[in-house]
Amino acid sequence: MSGAALVNLNPLPGTYNVTGGGDYCAGTGGKDIGLDGSDDATVNYQLYNGTTPIGSPVPGGSEGGSIDFGFETPAGTYTVVAINTSTTCTNNMTGNAVITIDPLPNVFTYPAAATIAPGALAQIFMLRRIKIQVSIINCSTQVRR
Repeated sequence: MSGAALVNLNPLPGTYNVTGGGDYCAGTGGKDIGLDGSDDATVNYQLYNGTTPIGSPVPGGSEGGSIDFGFETPAGTYTVVAINTSTTCTNNMTGNAVITIDPLPNVFTYPAAATIAPGALAQIFMLRRIKIQVSIINCSTQVRR
């Protein structure tokens, strides 16, 4: 048998960095996830939380433009896969974004509840007359004597 075979080598979609993620307090808005760049509209970008696809693929924008997938509330490790719609070639984007949900601090009421303005200090006196200061910063409680 004689002849030649023609082989097309299709390039992979460009590689960009996954951005965003972080910690947030339970019951608030979540964290933003994105990409720091993209190819043109012939490439779609699929966001995943673990192995679960999140939403529909987002087309690339202007050459090199970033992509914003929006705020995500479920905790997990988010990754992005690029899919060229013409060639079906795929490429995993660099890195990931981890979202962690921090629980709200416990509320103790004794003898009565008080409303404290954000940034204000509250003083609590114990039975033994030990003065402590409690401040809530980024969902964590700090106590000083």
